[in-house]
Amino acid sequence: MLFRSNTRPGSPIAKSGIRAANKQVRAGFRLYPVGGDILVGFQGQDINSPGELATEIDHYKAGDKVTFNVLRDNQKLDISVTLTETPPPSTR
Repeated sequence: MLFRSNTRPGSPIAKSGIRAANKQVRAGFRLYPVGGDILVGFQGQDINSPGELATEIDHYKAGDKVTFNVLRDNQKLDISVTLTETPPPSTR
């Protein structure tokens, strides 16, 4: 299970409607993102870490349509996303 803490504007995830965290709560000395969707799976398979998700996505290429399984307001949703190439990092 992964929390979407941020979403790059214009990315396939942002365009798909998957919601990033929209608030923070403090627990002790740490702030935690809350709100937004919780990513629970990819292509019907459970996802437990960012590395696991990256490994699964690497099996696909730009233009492929994939499904993210998310939990939103206690309801499980399947959201389709068409993958694109990741732009190179900015060289400012």
